Amino acid sequence: MAPEQLLILGGAGLLAVVIVAIGIWTARSEQDLVEERLGRYEQQEQEYQSFLSGTVDEEEETSSSGSQDRGQALKAIDNILSERGFGKKWRRQLSRADLKLTVAEFAVLHIISMAGFFALGYFVLFSGDLIMSIIAGFVGFFAPRIYVARKISKRLIDFETQLPDTLGLWVNALRSGYSVLQAMEAIAKDAPEPTKTEFERVVREV
Repeated sequence: MAPEQLLILGGAGLLAVVIVAIGIWTARSEQDLVEERLGRYEQQEQEYQSFLSGTVDEEEETSSSGSQDRGQALKAIDNILSERGFGKKWRRQLSRADLKLTVAEFAVLHIISMAGFFALGYFVLFSGDLIMSIIAGFVGFFAPRIYVARKISKRLIDFETQLPDTLGLWVNALRSGYSVLQAMEAIAKDAPEPTKTEFERVVREV
């Protein structure tokens, strides 16, 4: 049996299991549900306040702990990837494109894009053609890099277009008695993007 047929059969089987599970869950009659709720109503009402307060505290602690664990895991992965050659390159490119993504998030974006392009090719564009769908997934792997490269190119063109006005602001600020750093701060405050962000970065580094 061809791989695409196995994939389709697997998806159909999973869908059938889900439909059966939903049918079993909804098979309980409304009368049974009402009787069950009435039987537990008084006890639930008595315990509601204490149960709710305890549950809220526990959920908040669990949510906070889970968020911290996920954040630490992503940070650890980001540190590992950033030490690699490609990670350092990605970080520079993300910074130049002014994208607020970590190296780990950018790596995950590659995987999501690849899976999305494969699914689009298999189910929409190529009607189950596995080879063409794999090629589409391969293209999807490079889609984030293409987007970042275009973003960098656009920002560079915009910066060069704004450069004469930026130099004019700088000269006027210096003539007004501002220091070099103060003039840069004024440009970072008044200039449009991307000049604003680039000068803000320079001021922070100084």
